[in-house]
Amino acid sequence: MSDPSSARTVVLPTTREAPRIARAVVTQLLDGSHPDQDLVDRATLLVSEVTTNAVIHAQSDQPLRLVAGCRNGELHVEVHDGDPAAPVRRTHGTLSEGGRGMELLELLATRHGTTFLGHGKAVWFDLAVPPNGTIQVA
Repeated sequence: MSDPSSARTVVLPTTREAPRIARAVVTQLLDGSHPDQDLVDRATLLVSEVTTNAVIHAQSDQPLRLVAGCRNGELHVEVHDGDPAAPVRRTHGTLSEGGRGMELLELLATRHGTTFLGHGKAVWFDLAVPPNGTIQVA
């Protein structure tokens, strides 16, 4: 994100459409400003995982909220939901199709975490984007 004005806030439904919409928002945010396809791929994978987890695990009727923007050489993404419970890293078998969202955050994000709010939480991640557009992995 080049400046704070490039931040986007989007209300997402608590349906299977939410991850697709979140990916489109992040792709649009990065479109043209970061030619590195690796950055776009990592960002869309992580926002998809965080949003999918919110749809599946957050026990709330409240819509989700996506906040995404770039600033000071970092992409920052948050997904807000109405469930105050912390995300849980799950144990999974090698052939399991799901359960790797938190593991992917640990592997691919520069930083990630959860901010507890009065009405739920925000699960967030940052991806460092150096001047050459290549993402830095922690």
